[in-house]
Amino acid sequence: DFGKLAVTMLDMSYQESKSQALDLLTTQLPDFKNYSAVDLAVIGRNKFFIAHPCCQKYAYNLWYGSIRIQKRKIGFIEIPEVIKIFLCLILILPTYYWIDIVRIYRPQTVAKPKVQVHSSYYGLKNTSLGARWKREALLIVKLYYIWTAPITQFWISQIFILSFLILFAYALSQPYCGDPFVHKVLMAWLIVLFVDNVYSLLAKKFHCGEFPIKQNVRTMCMIIYTSCIVVMFRVLHFTTLSFTTVKFLLSLSLIYFFYYAMTQFYPVSQTLGPMLVNITVMMRRDLINWLKMWFLTLVSGSVAIHAVLYPAETLDLQVAFKTLLRGVLALFMTEVDDLDGDACSCLYNYTTEFGCKDTEIPQIVKDSINTCPHTSAGGYFIVLAYIFQTKLVYNTLIFAICSVTMGRTYVKVMEIWKYQFFMLVQEFMRRPPVPIPFVVLVYPAVIIKAILIYIYHCFLTYCPFCRPREKKNKDRYISSLNDRLVEVMNSQISMFLMMENMQNALESACSGVSSLVESQHTHCRRSPYPATSIRRFAVFDKYLPWEENYPEYDPPIYSRPIEDYDEDIRIYVDPDLIEVMAKREVQDIDTEVKSGTEKVLEFEPKYNAVTEDKAVTGEIFTADRVSWIIKDDQPVQYSVDANDAPRNPMGRTGLRGRGNLWRYGPNHMMFAVISRWKSTYNTDGVLQGPLLVGNKKMLEIMVVNNPMIKEDSLPGGFVSGRTSNYSVMCEVFMRDILGEKDVPGSLTLDQDDMILFFRQFVSSEFILSGILGRNVAASTSFSSKLLYRGYMDDPNNTDNAWVEAEVWSFHYHSKDKFDKKIGQREKYWRDVSPWLQITGCHLPFVKEVQDMYNE
Repeated sequence: DFGKLAVTMLDMSYQESKSQALDLLTTQLPDFKNYSAVDLAVIGRNKFFIAHPCCQKYAYNLWYGSIRIQKRKIGFIEIPEVIKIFLCLILILPTYYWIDIVRIYRPQTVAKPKVQVHSSYYGLKNTSLGARWKREALLIVKLYYIWTAPITQFWISQIFILSFLILFAYALSQPYCGDPFVHKVLMAWLIVLFVDNVYSLLAKKFHCGEFPIKQNVRTMCMIIYTSCIVVMFRVLHFTTLSFTTVKFLLSLSLIYFFYYAMTQFYPVSQTLGPMLVNITVMMRRDLINWLKMWFLTLVSGSVAIHAVLYPAETLDLQVAFKTLLRGVLALFMTEVDDLDGDACSCLYNYTTEFGCKDTEIPQIVKDSINTCPHTSAGGYFIVLAYIFQTKLVYNTLIFAICSVTMGRTYVKVMEIWKYQFFMLVQEFMRRPPVPIPFVVLVYPAVIIKAILIYIYHCFLTYCPFCRPREKKNKDRYISSLNDRLVEVMNSQISMFLMMENMQNALESACSGVSSLVESQHTHCRRSPYPATSIRRFAVFDKYLPWEENYPEYDPPIYSRPIEDYDEDIRIYVDPDLIEVMAKREVQDIDTEVKSGTEKVLEFEPKYNAVTEDKAVTGEIFTADRVSWIIKDDQPVQYSVDANDAPRNPMGRTGLRGRGNLWRYGPNHMMFAVISRWKSTYNTDGVLQGPLLVGNKKMLEIMVVNNPMIKEDSLPGGFVSGRTSNYSVMCEVFMRDILGEKDVPGSLTLDQDDMILFFRQFVSSEFILSGILGRNVAASTSFSSKLLYRGYMDDPNNTDNAWVEAEVWSFHYHSKDKFDKKIGQREKYWRDVSPWLQITGCHLPFVKEVQDMYNE
């Protein structure tokens, strides 16, 4: 699945920008040991990825190296590329006619790549910048690039491999034990092949330890097998085996090396490469299944033919082998000479009466008919039936099966062939630019270089002057690994939290307001904390309850300084409890308080209780720390931790302290969903009626902008304790919506007073001040309802302070007077639609109102 996803991403990138896709394809990735995407695809054997046109373009750029062969003809003759290359190397002058040289560029890497040769994209630089080398390049430079190009190395190596096969075939074809000199030359060539395969294997393991090496190991084993036979029975002349047996053993080696040459040569051809893959697939799949099906026919037919043609032959292992061999050879040749019998067939006429009584048959007759064929109509029938099944039915069957397989596996075969071609290019990218017989001249230089590198590393390891530098590099590397590990862990945690949030959002789509607000605890776990850059400690759903053991839980602490609040509300804000506790511990240690020492503020809140506190200004206010969360018809009794700080009854939030709230424990707030039907206006601004969308009225609600989180939210405010809860709602409305600073006589408003206050917006008179009377007539154009009272999943909640809200709905069914009192209509009214942007914890109440008044 990941491989197919990688192919999809590569295809999208390649369609968007081919050059950018090539760059991304070959860029080393620090998180994957500086492997590129191509390296990872080869390691994972993702043939779909390698077969993509982008990877194939990269492979062909590697294949040609720094040369580009022009398709110029000589008259009407189209000369193959291989002949052009050899003509350029031999005659030199055709180089100016057929070969162009292009510069290559290597992309920047973050760190030194482990795979240094094949991971860089060999491409063309922009010709408009004059970066291409064409005929301006020196002749010697052109010849160098031609000689070192992988395509040139490939064709030169094929010539020498063909020479090796001819030498091997000549040595095997000589009579008896052959020429010792020829076998010594063959042995020397085998040693060179073995050393070359060892070098290729070590190069693969050094550049990329996960690259496939089965082909190299298989070839090395066959070279060792062949070398042992040549040395033991052709050079040292051991006489344990006959020369015929040795020829058979060497014939197996010859067949293998010819097949090995096919696997090296055919992948270059766009015709022979897929055909070789098809043969391999059909041999592994179709031929095995066909042999399983034909086996029973082979056994039954062979035994039946032998029984009717040689009914008197004595049964032994040799006869059984001959019987089965006749059935196998019937696939390729038709042996019917013994159907007509022989001169001795007439002796069967004397066995009719005594055929089942061996003692009564004369010995001379028994010796004659033991190997004598018997002719009969039944023999013809059995032989013809077997030949018909084998040559007509089964031959047609294998042809049909192979045809079906070729049709079904065409795409897969093409991908395998492209993968083989890519691996062949990678193979010749690492080879020395010298053909196989002379490659031994390069290995001493390679060995000397490896020794020098080893000595250099030993010097760095044991040099006393280099150790501090090495230690510094090691510490820097460890620090880099640690940073990357932390980054990966944070990314993983963020992904898990995002998935949990998506799951909670889907589960809450059909939930009611009460279950939606109480069951979810998601907004208060999001980072960063509002109006700060503080990131919460990650808390998954599993570790929400305080009862769940979470030893790694170590959240940050934040309490907004009192100086950052408005001056008129500072008297209601609790001091930082963590700071007070720390100062109190210091004061307890120093029993003798020196003169001038700051006196610790007395702060001992009473949780789960309602108390009267006195502000610094002398004003008395009520501090209500009783939870509004009801369980079993009783307020929830929240617990207090070891630091005398209350615990959020809904669980962990990933942040300790008071946060942006006013008090430790529950912070009571009042909110209102003020809604009405959206109206249409004519060009003169006169109201015409409600706006209909799909024969339904469109609801709009009143919002205010929250400067702390820079989002729209429902009108509402904190219950400070100076006034009643319902007075807060009226004061907030007058202050934030109508621009009034105070509402005289509103200190002790109750629930009915608040409802009457909002109902007056549809009455004939609008009262801004004075004591509210209760004689306002009920109106069918206005309705009010308590939506919710309890815990609110507010983003400002912490482990020690949380919001509990009472939310009301005030809906105006007909004409109201808001537009006359509020000048900026677009500032406060928002359409209720799927695109409504409002604080997340307020959205459930808006949806509840929409469902209530859906018309």
